[in-house]
Amino acid sequence: MRCLRSARRQCLLTKIVSQSDAGFDIEGPGGSEAEVDVRFVQEPRVVSGADLEHGKLRVRFPAGEGYRRVSVRFMF
Repeated sequence: MRCLRSARRQCLLTKIVSQSDAGFDIEGPGGSEAEVDVRFVQEPRVVSGADLEHGKLRVRFPAGEGYRRVSVRFMF
């Protein structure tokens, strides 16, 4: 996982809080983004909760105070 910077140029910390074969839940500061490197044996047909492009998932956390949780799910 790569640290991305917010509009205030702070290094943001994100954390995967649960995972399964169908996806994972990730938390990060509200209004921020995180980029996760991924590899699949079979590319998913549908990804929800993130954008998949060139082996990277870009997760956008909803605006708000504190940390926000996003569920990323895959359908194969």
